[in-house]
Amino acid sequence: MADAGQWELGWELFRLASIVQTRQPFRAAASTLRELSRRTGETSLLAVYDPARHRRMFAAAAVSEQSVRFVPDLYSWLPMHAGASALAILAFRPEKAFLRAAAKAEGGKVTYLDTCLTGVKHALEFNPFYSSGNGSTTPYYTGIVVGGLKAVNSPSGAGSVLDGYNAKHRLALTLENISLDATSTAAKYASIGRYKSNVTATGTDVTVVAITGTGTVPACVFPKFPGL
Repeated sequence: MADAGQWELGWELFRLASIVQTRQPFRAAASTLRELSRRTGETSLLAVYDPARHRRMFAAAAVSEQSVRFVPDLYSWLPMHAGASALAILAFRPEKAFLRAAAKAEGGKVTYLDTCLTGVKHALEFNPFYSSGNGSTTPYYTGIVVGGLKAVNSPSGAGSVLDGYNAKHRLALTLENISLDATSTAAKYASIGRYKSNVTATGTDVTVVAITGTGTVPACVFPKFPGL
């Protein structure tokens, strides 16, 4: 106990924490992470997943030496509905884990904010027919908000896919502040709210309604990549 009746962490806790630190099972990954970082020039990360929390944590990293680099926050629990490492983990988890991640995002909504795309064939693609299978659940997307999207330099034949699975498993999508240079859209079984969007949709059992919203289309700048 510290002075003035306040508690503070003691040396015994420090001792136990130090023992645990030396026995971390992922310490052996350090050399692999360093080699990956050396080969790619990028930061390499080891993320671990806790099914009980349904969260991930960066447990080790080899940080890039480039001036512009990603420096992770180690040992902090992070949500599973955003981030490339979350998607990599979910790809090897049961489908219910993916659905749980989507439901956790912003109280049941998955939101994409102020996105800038160049040279992309499908700026908007919601397609539940991404794979064949015989499971007991039906893939479909609901509570999706795209808030601010601009796409330029789209290739020939570019367009968007806005599909639900069937009449009972519909796509529920909100489009706000959307500007695409390729506005062709294929859609079915979808309920779409639209505000300041140059993209609309028609198709089997598709409804599009005007909604109120705020904001503007993002102002996008696409820097040129240096030559190789």
